[in-house]
Amino acid sequence: MSSVLDHTMGLSVESTFATAAVETRWFEIMADSTVEFDPEIKQGEGLRVGSIVPRAGRRRAGLGSGTMTVKVELISKGFGLLWSLCLPTSVSNLISGSQYQQNHTLVQSGISLKSATIQVGIIDTTGTSRPHRYTGATVSKWTLDIPPPDSDDLVTLEVVFDLRRAPDTATALTAPVMPSLPTNYVAKDVVAVVYGGTVTAPTTTALATGGTAVTNWRSIKIECDNALGQRPNLSAYAQPSSGLKEPTITADIEYDTTIRDAYLAQTQNAFYVTLTSPEAVAPGFAQYQVVAPATMINAGATPTFSDGEVAMFEGLELAVLDGLVASSPLYVVARTADTAL
Repeated sequence: MSSVLDHTMGLSVESTFATAAVETRWFEIMADSTVEFDPEIKQGEGLRVGSIVPRAGRRRAGLGSGTMTVKVELISKGFGLLWSLCLPTSVSNLISGSQYQQNHTLVQSGISLKSATIQVGIIDTTGTSRPHRYTGATVSKWTLDIPPPDSDDLVTLEVVFDLRRAPDTATALTAPVMPSLPTNYVAKDVVAVVYGGTVTAPTTTALATGGTAVTNWRSIKIECDNALGQRPNLSAYAQPSSGLKEPTITADIEYDTTIRDAYLAQTQNAFYVTLTSPEAVAPGFAQYQVVAPATMINAGATPTFSDGEVAMFEGLELAVLDGLVASSPLYVVARTADTAL
């Protein structure tokens, strides 16, 4: 018998869209993760003598659709497959020793992103974990949130999956195997924020370097909408297409003239943030880096008045653009002990 806390969520990348793959990676999901599924009920409306309410025999389920919002704290292991579903291209390479570098980039081949089989186990009132397996799950949006250091929150990743198949409740729950001794990321792990200057983009074995380090950024949120195009074909939803993505970086920043002038002149600036955890992964440490080689400010570069506090740019939004120089407009780089995605 399971406790009321033993809910599970595991996934695997599918070789063929909506063809179930056995789950291989599980996550410590947060309690505010959600699943919603609508069977898209179709109710007959034809008139019949003697019937003054709709008839049960004319009620059918449609193709069905839904969303699953998975919120997890960012940890040092086990995230490679999840990131590979968020961004179109992912590779893993050995640096040296026990340290691997995973590069996840906005470089897309074909019209669609990868899809996943996701199985969740929900505990019922008998203490039994009831399986719900969704195939053909595609990431519609993801958000990486780095809170201010005086916040109680940890660094989190929120991933929204588009669901286009009704859940399979008959397949037995796959027993979860969790990552061994991972480390959480917190705001104090941010060792560098860079905005402007000359930046060298990451390679498959090196992090981004260079640029102008800044020390007045308080919080950072990176978001990407994958612009899914739905394909409700007869007999089944086809694999969604993925169109023009418009990733953004939202930040709270102490007022300075660099930001103001970049907004007014629409200056292109590179951006990256680097987080280094205390987990030793020889010859270094577990790390994350998010890199946008070309950004321009959309809005929010007007400082607010203050009463005894530092004036702020609150909710400043940068557009992640294609500068036509770097191989990707956005990189999510993980240095980890994981030997594969």
